[in-house]
Amino acid sequence: MAKLFVTINTKKDNILEDRLGCFRNDHCSPMPAGTKAVHFLRGVHSRAGIALSNYYLQLGARELKSNQSTSDYPMLVLAHALDFTSGSTISLCCRQVFDAATSGMTGKKFSKSSDTILEEVATYWANRSGREHHDARRALDLLQAIFEPCSKTNRELLNTPAMLARRVGLLKRHADAQGAHLSFDYFEFDFYDSAHVVAALALMGTIIHGFDVPGHKNDYFNNLDEAAWTAAKRVFPSLGGRRLFHDIDMSQLATMYCRMEMKDGADKILNQLPLVIGLWQQ
Repeated sequence: MAKLFVTINTKKDNILEDRLGCFRNDHCSPMPAGTKAVHFLRGVHSRAGIALSNYYLQLGARELKSNQSTSDYPMLVLAHALDFTSGSTISLCCRQVFDAATSGMTGKKFSKSSDTILEEVATYWANRSGREHHDARRALDLLQAIFEPCSKTNRELLNTPAMLARRVGLLKRHADAQGAHLSFDYFEFDFYDSAHVVAALALMGTIIHGFDVPGHKNDYFNNLDEAAWTAAKRVFPSLGGRRLFHDIDMSQLATMYCRMEMKDGADKILNQLPLVIGLWQQ
């Protein structure tokens, strides 16, 4: 009579325990403040691209959902799913970038960075990109001027004079109430709110890209904007309107804002960006 041998492989369980052990015991070494600021800005660059890519998907999903005459039920199901996931992605990216926590890699922490830290990052950026140190420092000063009013608590944001900050407050409220939790908390934001926030993030990402990604043409976000729009049009052929940065070179726009007086450059992004990209005409 044949015998059946069953071997239980516990190797994967051991691997799981090894991985869990890394989190049960905090082995992270302290990171220098300048290095942490560089990595925070890289995270902003990443979230800017993710938000921009999801913006057009939500726009297309909302348009299909509003079409009462559609008989394509599978596409309607897809539209509802993408409206939820893309909207949550945008608001969570906004929440991550403009986090009001005073510790860790947050917008609040970066907005309070000392001259010493900014000089360290500017030196790193200048060496990495081959560009002038004073250009890197002006870019960092502009980013800090945007983070300062936008990296506050939700309640503070809703009472902040800067238009972008108030819109960030609405999206962060959505992230808290729907993206990250189950809640009865009221939230509301519209097309103009998300468009302004996503466009501002894209310009901030463009600034960071120009200094922190050496040997790469600084048309990354222009190409991403076009590719995201094209992809959304393929999924939702009825998507109308135009791209956020239609006929606008983001690199040139970002450079121009960096070279302005700091108050004026920040105001262009905080308050005037919807007008600059023609948002009211769409």
